[in-house]
Amino acid sequence: MSHFLKLICLLVILVVTAPVSAQEEQQNLPALRVMAGGGYLIGGQFFSESFTYNPAFSGDISVLLPLSSTVNIGVGTGATLLMEQERFIPFYLSFLGFLKPDQSTTYMLLNIGSSAAWRTRSAEFSDYNFNGGMMFKAGVGRRFLIAERASLLLGMTLQHQWATGSYANGLGLEYEENLNYDWLAIELRFFY
Repeated sequence: MSHFLKLICLLVILVVTAPVSAQEEQQNLPALRVMAGGGYLIGGQFFSESFTYNPAFSGDISVLLPLSSTVNIGVGTGATLLMEQERFIPFYLSFLGFLKPDQSTTYMLLNIGSSAAWRTRSAEFSDYNFNGGMMFKAGVGRRFLIAERASLLLGMTLQHQWATGSYANGLGLEYEENLNYDWLAIELRFFY
């Protein structure tokens, strides 16, 4: 079973097994919640059994539907800006879960989607095409309440990004290389 399919199954299990809240709690939930944040990504690119350190900065925003006071699902987008001039714009499904409702507690985050990508500087080959691909981000952290419905989330995530590069050499032969990026991110988020 592929890693992507395993992550989808995990997300479905988390949503389906979420505790069913009482009717009164459902009436107190906001219609939608917003989460915005960013972080510094430590890591880089794995290619041909080698590793190139390529840290990045990222930011994202998600709109979430609360299923209960502890479970939220939604969609989001963002940007990942690598130091080596690669750029990714992800679009993803998001899961945000808290261990305890309406208090400072541990949270879990899972984002699964796909990214558009490009490079801001020229490659070695004039017709080099850099393309994005599937992405996922999974992490844990701590929620700190700052108001009735506003929280700061401080956590660590593991982010994986697939990409490909393709080019033709001077003899007209076409090549495609699979590029993988892995980062450990330290993130700060605002959840309202």
